[in-house]
Amino acid sequence: MSLVQGVILKVNTYRKDFKMFYLFSDGQIIICILKGKKTTVNKEDFICVNGDWVRKKETNEFHINEIVAQKKAIVDSSMRNRLYDWRVMQNLYLRKKAVQIIHDFFAKKDFLPNQSPTITGDWVEGKTEAFRTMFYKENAYLSISNVIFHQICAARGFNKIYELGKLHRQERPSTPKKLAEFTILDITKTYANTKEIMEVIEELICTLHTTLNTLQLYKIQLISPPVFEVIRYGELLEKCNVSRLYGSQLTKELRQYLCDHYHSFVWVLGFNKRTRPFYIKTNDTEECYDCQLWYRGVRYFAAGGEMETDYKRIVKRLEESGKNKKKYYFYLDFVKKGLPEMSSIGLGLELLLSCMVRNTVAADFALFPKYKNNLKP
Repeated sequence: MSLVQGVILKVNTYRKDFKMFYLFSDGQIIICILKGKKTTVNKEDFICVNGDWVRKKETNEFHINEIVAQKKAIVDSSMRNRLYDWRVMQNLYLRKKAVQIIHDFFAKKDFLPNQSPTITGDWVEGKTEAFRTMFYKENAYLSISNVIFHQICAARGFNKIYELGKLHRQERPSTPKKLAEFTILDITKTYANTKEIMEVIEELICTLHTTLNTLQLYKIQLISPPVFEVIRYGELLEKCNVSRLYGSQLTKELRQYLCDHYHSFVWVLGFNKRTRPFYIKTNDTEECYDCQLWYRGVRYFAAGGEMETDYKRIVKRLEESGKNKKKYYFYLDFVKKGLPEMSSIGLGLELLLSCMVRNTVAADFALFPKYKNNLKP
């Protein structure tokens, strides 16, 4: 005899003494059979039952012997919350499994988990505007990047770290496809080059795809097994007859080329330093040792590369980008004393999952997605 519990999604009553209902329990949809019981069960009730598993054709049914506990739900037509949609709950279950897989993956590779601060001073890095807040009586910001914190950790002897946490950015526009609050996976490894950090991400995505595919969730379909290809930034511009970019993002024309010529994942390598953060290492031709991972030309969800460790170069890049180096004194102190060679990469979890699961967007993998005009709760 087994015990199962969860929320009832749908009830089919064939006779007074025979009911079949669908129970959502930890991501699984269970077909439950209730015979000879006068108990009333309704959609959205939370129920705990014991019984036996019975194999029927290609599915397993749970035949109920006893209702252990039942919490009646009060449901009316005004309840439009997305969390009452079982498809949303399955996506959230898939996300939870993905998080488990990520932690297991990095534990097996001896990476240590890291936790960077969410609230920072006015040294926040990035081209995206940060959210302002108050820390007691001081002006503060919600962090938009963990890279500098990872560099400081590496300077103190932490050679392989990863972080799964929240970042906040005033994206413009901010939509269900591009969240203002999102989950970031950051990886930093000392004495690793761009290729090595790319290989870690590729292996992780393949592991996620293989494992998530075994869940066999109802009406959730993953993309074909991942394939990874590479194109250099300069080659991409040449293919599209574009001389240079004036912003930090690929234009519609360049994204369309990626859509037309790549049918899975594609790395874009070697951006010009004008388009990248000040801490990315560059060569003498102003080409960066960096990477961006796209799913075709639909969206990119990961970016990183080799970190600059030369103090004079970093200060020069800060000044070229118009930043006040006095705000970075704490970080620059570590740089001056010496940083180890390292590579880092950040990956948006909700964006990755929306690439891997067909017909979804980033908001489908957040419990309470935050984007413009969607603050509550």
